[in-house]
Amino acid sequence: MSTQREQILEAARQCFERWGPERTRMDDIAKAVGIARPNLYRYFPSKMSVLVEVIGNEMRVINAARRSRLPIEGDTRTLISRSISLGIELALEDSELLSVMRADSLDLTAEALVTHTSLMEIQAEYWSPIFEHGRSRGEIRADLTDDTEIIRWIQIVQFMCVERREFFPDIAAITRHFDRFVVPAIVVPD
Repeated sequence: MSTQREQILEAARQCFERWGPERTRMDDIAKAVGIARPNLYRYFPSKMSVLVEVIGNEMRVINAARRSRLPIEGDTRTLISRSISLGIELALEDSELLSVMRADSLDLTAEALVTHTSLMEIQAEYWSPIFEHGRSRGEIRADLTDDTEIIRWIQIVQFMCVERREFFPDIAAITRHFDRFVVPAIVVPD
């Protein structure tokens, strides 16, 4: 049986999918879960905190899928490129993540990504071992010592690719873009 917190998150996902995060109210989430709104605040102090938890959970799912498909081995350039592309591909298949990337909610979602360190920590759990691998092989630029900076750059570009799909018609186009412009900003030139 799921906990009250899990029920709230599931209700929030449904509300976000239906109305988008921007238009969803805490009243909507409480009603969907079947509790009074004041009880909702016992678990989450704000709609933003619910949104951050929903995004974080989806990030964990995507990162777990990437970990299972892409072992940390071999050429770092290829590993970073494949990780970014696979992350975008999985995000585009994730209806829950796409529900928070709706045009009417992008500002709220971007704010969550930028201001909540818990989301950066989730990304660091995935990316830092890859960067450590690259550094041990001498393949990460020496001046890039702060993983947070690299992760933020990757997040910005991934956000753009998921949000503005018309810029890149398919995953192959995204991969070419990353291989040519993004990954070279991170790795030592060949």
